[in-house]
Amino acid sequence: MTNEKGITIAHITDTHIDEDDAPVRDADVRGQFEKVLDSAAKENPDLIILGGDLAAKNGEIGAYRWIRDQLLRLDIPYYIIPGNHDINSNLEEIFTIESACDEGLCFLVETGVGLLVGLDSSSGVIGDSQLSWLENRVSEKQKPLLLFMHHPPIDCGCLFMDSRYPLENRDVVYKRLAGIPGIKGIFCGHYHTEKSICRSGTNIFLTPSTMHQISQDQEGYEVSSKNPGWRLIEWTPVQLSTRVSYLY
Repeated sequence: MTNEKGITIAHITDTHIDEDDAPVRDADVRGQFEKVLDSAAKENPDLIILGGDLAAKNGEIGAYRWIRDQLLRLDIPYYIIPGNHDINSNLEEIFTIESACDEGLCFLVETGVGLLVGLDSSSGVIGDSQLSWLENRVSEKQKPLLLFMHHPPIDCGCLFMDSRYPLENRDVVYKRLAGIPGIKGIFCGHYHTEKSICRSGTNIFLTPSTMHQISQDQEGYEVSSKNPGWRLIEWTPVQLSTRVSYLY
C-alpha cells in the first residue's frame, strides 16, 4: 500500500448514484463516476476513499451494488465513509465492511507514513463515542494522520450549505479535533465544491462532487458547474500535497 516515498490517495465523493441508470438532477451520475474512476486510475493511487453520499437519496441497494462492481474492475483497495444520503447497514452488507468503532461506520488504516481515519457524520452529527475513539487511537498509535469525514467540521463560506446542511455539532467537533495532535489534513465532501481552508493551523479541504458543483455565493441551491471532479492526495514523510481534477 505504501513505500518509503509515501502514499497516494484518490478522494472521490458525492457520487449520488441511483437505483437505476436514470439521470439525477439532469446529471449522468453513473457515466460521470465511471469517467472519474478511470481518470483516478491513471494516477496509480494506492487506494481510493469514497467520501460519502454514494447513493442518490436513501441508501439505494442497487446503487451500492453498481458502485461495488465498478470498483472491483480496478482492483484498487478502497475505504468508505457514509454521507447523509447513505444507509450504513446497506453499505456494510453490499461492500462487506465492518466499522472500526462502536458508533457509526468508521475506518482506521495504518500506513508507512501515518494513519488514515474516516469518521461517520451521516446522522448530521459526530458523537462523543466517535471522538473519544479517535482521541484514544491517536494517543495509542502516536502517529500523524489524515482525517476523512463527509461534513466539514466548520462553516466554509458556502452560503447555501452552511445555512441549510452543516454538521450540526460542528463547534464541539472542531474543538475536540483541534486538541488532537498530528492531524495533517481534514478531507471532506458534502458541499459539492472545491475549497481549501486553513483554520488555526489546520488544513481543511473540500473535494468536489462527481455529480455537479454548488455555488458558494448563493443562498439557494444553484449549480455552479456541471463538471465532475475528484481529489488526488500525495502524502510523504516530509510533505502533504493535493490537487483537484475536473473531467471537462
